[in-house]
Amino acid sequence: MDNNHYYWNSWYAVFGWFLWLGIFVLFFSTMLNWSRVWRGRFRFDDQNGPPRTALDILNERYARGEITHEEFLKTRNNLRSEPPQEERKKSA
Repeated sequence: MDNNHYYWNSWYAVFGWFLWLGIFVLFFSTMLNWSRVWRGRFRFDDQNGPPRTALDILNERYARGEITHEEFLKTRNNLRSEPPQEERKKSA
């Protein structure tokens, strides 16, 4: 009967547990990272929302009382009459 077990040789018997420890650590660190990314995605998606425009910021400032009604009207008319910066660069 042949007792040569090539898979369970002396190298594996002495150092094989390092292999399994490495696989164990890699697996659980991957799961931990995945769970943090997954939970973080839900936590920050609600706060971001759609991007705010300059008019949205102007309305918020007016609602907080940071600017007067005249300043609000002047700036709002300015924002509505000016083309976006990208279009100004193309036409120049």
